[in-house]
Amino acid sequence: MDPGTKPLNDVQFFLVVRFWIAPGGEAQVMRWLQAGHLAEVLRQPGFRWARRLRIAEPDATGWSAHAIIYGIDSRASYEKYMANQALHARFARERRSAIPSVSSAALRIATSFPCHRSSSTTFGSA
Repeated sequence: MDPGTKPLNDVQFFLVVRFWIAPGGEAQVMRWLQAGHLAEVLRQPGFRWARRLRIAEPDATGWSAHAIIYGIDSRASYEKYMANQALHARFARERRSAIPSVSSAALRIATSFPCHRSSSTTFGSA
């Protein structure tokens, strides 16, 4: 494991956010994520790490599929984050201003889903 990488098994809760990006919009969305959005989410209490994933195959219309998995210390931290309406409204405004050509018709964010890490969940290191 890279020395700067945090272990995946240091959390008890995960939040998976799935999203799709229209053809031609990927560079803008990735710049917005890297320019501060991911760091802002990780500054929220209980959020420990994030991993971005890109699905290799685009969908039938050419949209690229992505996911971000957040490691969170507890369900309580997740619920506090989700209840922060002002924060989510700010994220929506930032997304609209940072990605002006990527409207809601060009960036589809699926319903996020949380999952609790059970005692049988294991993460091995190769």
